Amino acid sequence: MNDDVYGIHGMVPPKGLHTFGSGIYETLLDTMHDVIGVGNKNATDKQTVNDLHLLIVELMKRQSELDMPQPMVRNEIMDSTQMGATERHANVLALVLALKTKVGRLLFKRQCEKNGLNLSKMVKTAILLLSCEKWCHSNVYLGNVDRSGPAFRELQRLLLKHYPCERICEKGNGWKIPKFHVISKFPKYMKKYGSAIISMVNQESTTYKTSSNMKHRTPTVRQQNLHHK
Repeated sequence: MNDDVYGIHGMVPPKGLHTFGSGIYETLLDTMHDVIGVGNKNATDKQTVNDLHLLIVELMKRQSELDMPQPMVRNEIMDSTQMGATERHANVLALVLALKTKVGRLLFKRQCEKNGLNLSKMVKTAILLLSCEKWCHSNVYLGNVDRSGPAFRELQRLLLKHYPCERICEKGNGWKIPKFHVISKFPKYMKKYGSAIISMVNQESTTYKTSSNMKHRTPTVRQQNLHHK
């Protein structure tokens, strides 16, 4: 089972969408939520963050980036239980932008100081996490992958230090989840299979391309038939 060549451990690499979107981002958002107040505490401050989130989402629409993730606006920005993996990614990005504003910075700084946390370092760690996922889904040189191991381990150390969910959060397993430990394995699988986006394309793109071509092929055939008539 654990053989790196013939076992499932070596044949099935981790997927970034599940590792980050369904694991790391969820724990990060839960920690930020409980930093303001566990459960329904400090509802006024949480509503202020949600109002700021809605404003940032509207501003994020005014750009031309095609790969910009779409934040979730159905529920609270830090309610990680009612959103998908890609929505968690987008909400973490929106939360980082919110913490760069004066209102968001003042609101979170007061609560972070009560819990003995450094807001500036929390923001930098979240940015580093977003950058890490982007790097894993990019075309990178093999030499950079060989030297990336210490950076991944440093990211894990920063998450444990600046997002102490075991101490802050009221429920959950904190960072004691398999997806947290999988982060340090990404360089190994990237050297074996390529970057995460390449492995994902190899597994899924055939179905997507087929369905996409069928959608575009049907109108073309109809136009040709009409032309011949």
